[in-house]
Amino acid sequence: MTEVVPNNYAIMEINPDFYGDKPQIEKIMLQTITDDQIVTKAQAQELDYYSIMDLNQVNEIEKTGNYDAHEVDIFFIRYLMANMDGPANIQGKNEKIADIRLRQALFYAIDRQTMADQLYPGQATAIQTKVPNALPEFNKNTEAYAFDPEKAKQLLKDSGYDVSVPLRLAYYYSDQATIDLIDTIKYYWEQIGLKVETTMLQGNLVELIYTTRDYDFIYAGLSAMAMEEVYGIFHSDNATASAVMGNNKDAWDPTVDELRREADPAKRQEILNKLQEMEAEYLWQMPLFAMKQYVIVNKNRLDTAGIYGNEWTNYDRKIAEWKMK
Repeated sequence: MTEVVPNNYAIMEINPDFYGDKPQIEKIMLQTITDDQIVTKAQAQELDYYSIMDLNQVNEIEKTGNYDAHEVDIFFIRYLMANMDGPANIQGKNEKIADIRLRQALFYAIDRQTMADQLYPGQATAIQTKVPNALPEFNKNTEAYAFDPEKAKQLLKDSGYDVSVPLRLAYYYSDQATIDLIDTIKYYWEQIGLKVETTMLQGNLVELIYTTRDYDFIYAGLSAMAMEEVYGIFHSDNATASAVMGNNKDAWDPTVDELRREADPAKRQEILNKLQEMEAEYLWQMPLFAMKQYVIVNKNRLDTAGIYGNEWTNYDRKIAEWKMK
């Protein structure tokens, strides 16, 4: 690292004393840019390699004819989280959503695949547990909660929920696709007879989500590097999450602890199967869809080794084989 300008760029150059294969690219500039600069910089060919989540931006970049976009399946999901403990200023549990039949009704009422196809075409895939269906750890035997508005209406009736009391749905992503998504969920829930109020949280999100907690459900995202991270949120040692969802220590802690200790792949899969079944049973979180990441490569200027992975992690890109044209 030969030069660093904070919040602007950093320069990396070949280390002549490195013991391994020498890269063929002698100098790399790492740039710090905002989302609204990505397309403009690509149109000017000022980017050679970049990872991105916004498919609309990918499409605009590909229109230049100068870039290839490579899809990467990563562990990045969107879901609804239930505020089982209720607002901080109210003592006790959130009785409004305590009945599992209500939460089941809400999940059956949502057409996840249609939302994925229409709002995130080509990028999002509907999921039924927090483990994306494309991953080998996915337990296909869990309750699918497939779109069934009539079943949702019956479960809502059976739950005894007072439909004159609005459900409050919060979110914190400000992009148009999210706003459209929230409006769509609101529409689905209204179709089974509910009143729904939506609120975009702005400000100190950690405090608003985990301390103030003035909502019944919140639309959230998770980027995970390990299954322990995915299901550790249900463990009682996760104080912030427990403040929202409450906790059933006797059910969750032993199983999550098993996963944390186990290294054998077959035994880990058995534990993960159980955790996914528990997830569907409790419905403290309602998984919606998994999102793809895209790696953008300037094909006019750069040849890579053709290996693309999650750019939020370290992986062997075979960067010594990269060449500038």
